[in-house]
Amino acid sequence: MNYRNTPLFVLLFTVVFLISCRTQKEATESKMVELKHWMTLEKFPCFGHCQVFKISLYKNGLAILEGREYLEKTGVFFTELKSDKMLKLKRMSEDLNLSGYQNEYMVNIADLPITQLQFFDNHGAKIKDVKANSNLPDGLHNMSKTISDLIQSEKWTQVQKKPDLVNPEIISNELIVDMDSSLTKEMIETDFKMYDVKALQKISAYMNLWTFRFNEEKIGRYEMLIIMRKKNGIRSVNFNRKILPRE
Repeated sequence: MNYRNTPLFVLLFTVVFLISCRTQKEATESKMVELKHWMTLEKFPCFGHCQVFKISLYKNGLAILEGREYLEKTGVFFTELKSDKMLKLKRMSEDLNLSGYQNEYMVNIADLPITQLQFFDNHGAKIKDVKANSNLPDGLHNMSKTISDLIQSEKWTQVQKKPDLVNPEIISNELIVDMDSSLTKEMIETDFKMYDVKALQKISAYMNLWTFRFNEEKIGRYEMLIIMRKKNGIRSVNFNRKILPRE
């Protein structure tokens, strides 16, 4: 196109039009949310007062704590690790010789608590699973302690109370989502389509309040709850509940 003899206002209109089109295109493109496992530490019960919890770490810095027994924080919590913590954990994980570790370090004593460490590759696929109720090799022991210390060192946000961990009324693969006017159900379905998120029904005539279902075989219930909660434009997310008959 020859712009030499084109009036100025036409040029300005053309520039504004092109910018507007590009902005609209970017706004409609999918911003899919993908969560990839990195490491998981789980502590199992014993006959005494052993702490029972699970901490899951993800590539983007998200950490999820499921506190069950004999822990100050019980229920489900999340935090986002700062870059210095991520760097420390990354260096520690790189120093581990995962292929050189046994899958189990177990002794035949029933009362000893079991520790489980899981490690995942860059695609989120599990590459190593180690269980122990006896002394771990130094590298794994230090990694376990460093992850456990996050419970006290980090600021956690609670998303689920302890009684609801086993509440039969909760529908674990359905969420009630309150969105502001910037979002639609179609946008949510697109952004989370890798987890098969589908809108079920609008539950308020006056609010942008919907129920959604997702595939628990592709993402855990708490992971889904948290990453959806973190999306801009979503005001609140809670698990759907069964309507129980009155006695």
